[in-house]
Amino acid sequence: MRRKRVNQPLTLKETPAGRMRVEGKHRTFMVPPYLDGVCVASDARRAVAYLFDTGIIGGILLLSVIIFTRAFLGAVMWITDGDLSESVNELLVPLLCWVAVAVLNLSLVALRGQSIGRWLARTRVVRYDDGRQAGVRALAKVVLTGVIIGLPLCLGLVIDVYFTLNMANSPFVFPMCTLIGGAIGLGAFSWTTLKTQNRTNRHWIDRACGVMTIDLREGRDSAASAVEDAVSAERPAGAGRPAGAERPTDAEQSVDAEQSAEVEKAVPASPPDEVESREMRSDEQESPDDDAIVVPQQDPMTLVFDDGTSYVLEQAVVVGRNPCCDDDHREATRLQIVDPSMSVSKTHMALAPKAGAVLVEDLHSTNGTYVTTADGHTSSVLPGRCLIVGHGSTIYFGDRVVQVGE
Repeated sequence: MRRKRVNQPLTLKETPAGRMRVEGKHRTFMVPPYLDGVCVASDARRAVAYLFDTGIIGGILLLSVIIFTRAFLGAVMWITDGDLSESVNELLVPLLCWVAVAVLNLSLVALRGQSIGRWLARTRVVRYDDGRQAGVRALAKVVLTGVIIGLPLCLGLVIDVYFTLNMANSPFVFPMCTLIGGAIGLGAFSWTTLKTQNRTNRHWIDRACGVMTIDLREGRDSAASAVEDAVSAERPAGAGRPAGAERPTDAEQSVDAEQSAEVEKAVPASPPDEVESREMRSDEQESPDDDAIVVPQQDPMTLVFDDGTSYVLEQAVVVGRNPCCDDDHREATRLQIVDPSMSVSKTHMALAPKAGAVLVEDLHSTNGTYVTTADGHTSSVLPGRCLIVGHGSTIYFGDRVVQVGE
């Protein structure tokens, strides 16, 4: 590992990145622009959402017990009068309630990233890599949470049923194993949510599913903003204006024109093939005849991490908590990053100097790698592909940040 410090460490310059607040920890982090103004939900706010969901489930469970008790008494009466239809009809009520709540909850989670409890508590689950609707990832979080809580509970229930069926002296055994299994499941879930949290309140389940829970009362709703941005980008100029809406004023049109000109200047339009070749080109950029062109000597780039550490990038490095060099990076130097929150993968990304710039490659990390250039353009580094960034760019990997300096 080669880590170099300069006498006067560089200071991270102001970039168009955003700031995200973590409720409960009273901390603010530099984040990509799509998370600007977002407030991460605190443990207390998450607990309120879980209490709402638990209360709904508990109410339906109590209703089920009452109805099942009435149905059992009706079955006992059926032995005398022979009428069992009313008891059978009553058994359908709790079943329909369970189905309705399950369908409603799963639909809300898939479409809005909110269960009934989260909707009441004003929280939402969004994607960590782009701030959009979590969708399938939110469902994966629900399934993983259910497995952690429900697996010990179901195992205890199976054990109790087995002993009940094999007890000849008593037709009923107190569900001790079920209660123990439920306690183990709740304990495992509590330990997972509280003991594996990082600085941004993301525990192991959130990191495994690539999501985060935001507080809609205290911060911006990144999912709703992403939908609005997508609709605005797809809408043709002058189309889709609601009836009766006022036309933009001359001042607003002038501002829009200036912003469009700045965007076009910052990100010039290029054919798709040319963009593809710029990202993937490595050996092709070198001249086939090395003697024909004299390449000027470039000064090595300096990487400035968010903890004040500076590293002079003289050759390719593999960055991570405990990086390993594969066959494609066998000559690279391993740069180990300290990250107690475990948001950085063991082998997260590769950085290499490239003609006065830095070649960034994501090595299939868990939380991804994102780059914000000096002009404010943010893009995701696709796993296994390369992206060239210049001086003043900011690289986000996990919860850590590094800036490219001279």
